[in-house]
Amino acid sequence: MEEVIIEGVYEEKIVKRHYMIFNVSTLVANLLGTIANFIIFGASVTSFACAGFSLLVLFNLLISSKYRNNRILSNIVIFSVVTLEVPLLYIGYTLSALPYFVLGYVATIVLLEGRTRYAYTVFLSIVYVISIAMSFIFPQYSDYVKENSGEFALIASGLASMGITSIVVLLVISTMIHDVKLRNNEYVEMEKKILKLSHYDTVTPCYNRQFVLDYLKINSSNRNGCILMLFDLIDLAYINMKYGYIYGDEVLSSFASIAQDTVKGRGLVSRYDGQKFLIVVNATAQEEAERIVKELTLKFENFIKGNVSEKIYLSYGYTICKNSFSVDDEIRILYAKDRHFAESLPQRKWMDAFIKANK
Repeated sequence: MEEVIIEGVYEEKIVKRHYMIFNVSTLVANLLGTIANFIIFGASVTSFACAGFSLLVLFNLLISSKYRNNRILSNIVIFSVVTLEVPLLYIGYTLSALPYFVLGYVATIVLLEGRTRYAYTVFLSIVYVISIAMSFIFPQYSDYVKENSGEFALIASGLASMGITSIVVLLVISTMIHDVKLRNNEYVEMEKKILKLSHYDTVTPCYNRQFVLDYLKINSSNRNGCILMLFDLIDLAYINMKYGYIYGDEVLSSFASIAQDTVKGRGLVSRYDGQKFLIVVNATAQEEAERIVKELTLKFENFIKGNVSEKIYLSYGYTICKNSFSVDDEIRILYAKDRHFAESLPQRKWMDAFIKANK
C-alpha cells in the first residue's frame, strides 16, 4: 500500500511538471510567432490565428495555476497546437517549422498513456505527412513567406524553433532523471524503515526474536564467544489482567530501556517471547555476567518500587558460550535455568484470586 501511494505521488508531480514545461514552451513559441507574423504579414489571418493560440495557452496557464488538476484543458490546448497550428506552420515555413514536429511527438509520448499514446502517434504522423505533402502541392504559400520574410528571417525562425524544441526535450529528460533519483532515494529510505521494522519489536524499543536468532546463528561459528542471558518478568500477566495491557506494555518497555542502558556498548537486547528478554553480551567472563544481573535487577526493582503498586518478580538464567556454540542448545539451557530460578520465587495464585474477585 505504501509503495502504491508513493508511486502515485511521484507520478502526479512528474505530470504537473511536464504539463508546465509544454504549456510555457508553447506560449513562448506562439508569442515569438505572433510577433514575427505581424512583422512579416501585418494584420493578416495568420498573425491573428497565432495570437489567438497565444491567448488560449495563456488562459490555460492561468486556469492551471488556480486549479491544480487541469489535464483535460491542457490536453485540448497543447494538442490543438500540435495537431492544427504546427502543420499549418510547416506549410508556410517548411524546414523552419520542422523541429516543432519533434515537439509534437515528444508531447504525445510524455503526456499521453497506453493505447491513447499509440493511437495519437499514428494520427499525428498522418497529419504531418499530409502537411508535408501540402507544402509540395501548394508551394505558393512557402514562396509567399520567403518573399515577405527574407532568407535571414527564415534562418532565425528555424533556429528559434530548434532552440525551443531542444530546451523542452532537455527539460523533460532532466525532470525525469531528477524524479527518478528522488524516487530511488525515497525507496531506499522506505527499505531502511521496513528493514528496521522487521528487526525491532513492536512494543518495546529493542530487537525482536527473529533478529537475535539470526544474529546468533550468523556469529556463532566465527566469534570469540558471548554471554547469553534470559530474563523473565514473572506475573506480568497479572498486571495485564488487573490494570490492562497498555500498562503492562509500559512495564515491558521500561524493562527493555533499563536492560539497554545496562549493556550499552557491550551487547544487544531483544524481546524473545512475551515477557521474556534475551540479552547477548560481548564477553565470556562470569564476573561480567553476575555484575550485569546484579545491576539490571537492582535498577528494575527500583523502577517497580517507584512506579508500580504491585510486586513484579524477575527471574533469569545465563550461560557463557564459547566459540562454535549451538544456538538451540544454549537457548534450551537458558530456559531450564530460568524455570529453575522462577520456581524458587514466591508463587502468587493470582489467577484463582482474579477469577474469584470478578465473579
